[in-house]
Amino acid sequence: MILIIIDTTNRRIKRILKKLRQNKSQLTAFVAWVSLSALCLTILVVANHAVETIASRLKDSAVEAIATETEKGDDTAETQAEGAVKRQADESTAPETGADQSTRSREFRRGICPRPRRRSKPDLTTETARDALLLEAAVVYEKYDEILYAQCSTETKSAESDDDTRKPDESSATNAPSDTTAPETTENSDLPVKSDYSTKAHHWYCKNNDNHARPPLPAEFQFIIRHDGYWIGKEGCGKVIYLTFDAGYENGNIAKILDILKSKKVPAAFFILENLARREPQLVKRMADDGHLVCNHTATHKDMTKLSESEFTDELARLEKAVREHAGVEIAKFYRPPSGTFSERDLALAKKLGYKTIMWSYAYADWDNNAQPKPDRALEKLLGHTHEGMVLLLHPTSSTNAEILNDFIDRLISDGWRFATLTELTSS
Repeated sequence: MILIIIDTTNRRIKRILKKLRQNKSQLTAFVAWVSLSALCLTILVVANHAVETIASRLKDSAVEAIATETEKGDDTAETQAEGAVKRQADESTAPETGADQSTRSREFRRGICPRPRRRSKPDLTTETARDALLLEAAVVYEKYDEILYAQCSTETKSAESDDDTRKPDESSATNAPSDTTAPETTENSDLPVKSDYSTKAHHWYCKNNDNHARPPLPAEFQFIIRHDGYWIGKEGCGKVIYLTFDAGYENGNIAKILDILKSKKVPAAFFILENLARREPQLVKRMADDGHLVCNHTATHKDMTKLSESEFTDELARLEKAVREHAGVEIAKFYRPPSGTFSERDLALAKKLGYKTIMWSYAYADWDNNAQPKPDRALEKLLGHTHEGMVLLLHPTSSTNAEILNDFIDRLISDGWRFATLTELTSS
């Protein structure tokens, strides 16, 4: 590059000198030559400095990269060592059955859903300030969970992934209350310690069948049964459907859905957030007055697997308090993990708090209000995947659901189906 600059400069000098000689102006030619020579020298100095600067930066970058990789290697080795120690301790204190060992082996080989990357937390000094920030940022957290769950669904489910893909409630930040006061934490000395149960994050899914057959319980989720976890009706229950809704906010469609349910005399369960209880207390009260179950979807829709035991307990207690104070309603003791993300520890804690965990055996992509499925296609999906003991998850903010629910109920009733409550589901 430097040689090209020098060559170009010399050529220009020669052309200028030639013209000056033709004009018989030797003095002017000399001055021009000196000026251009000085310019050339300046260019050489600047170019040399630039080359040295670039070389220095490349060297520093290489050193930093090597140092970073070394630190990562050290951290990885330390993490693996800690994991090995913990596994040995668990194995020595809690003997496993053959089924448990087989399940863990399958989970390891399949690599079903990675644990979500931990988000950095703001350094806030008060519980109230932290909760307020989390409420305002609800949509951001939920979008992250949506992306993660969609990725997991793609890897583990059937080809028609939108049938059984599950997304979280959309509790809009504009609907989130600005005044948030954390309730007193419910203390329970009988709660299991953190080491008693695995805190590994699982992401609920179930593989749908197109022949109206009951979907099987994935092997890695077998442990939900011993922690009062339900996801489908008892085998042999017949043509029964349990209708559930996850509700984070109101956009006009919840009221329409309540009207339809009332006219058809169909019971349902609404898993709500604190946002809805604070902003739409009359709607929550109407749910209870119409005979529906108002259930716990946590206060702020956090990833519960990342919380401490006291924080987990506080999330459930906080919603209970909000529903009681704002709507005058007592929460039914049914819990649904936000975004379908849970650990065995979470289910054990919920059970200790008197809750039964409710998953689902069918859901479809109805949560995005900006990309609603076509009504005829949505109705076809729902009717095409009915099965014995179906626990159906819908989002009441969906305009499509509000439009097709009436026809959906009519078609099922005419075909001999009946709608039952979660109380019946968990008592069978």
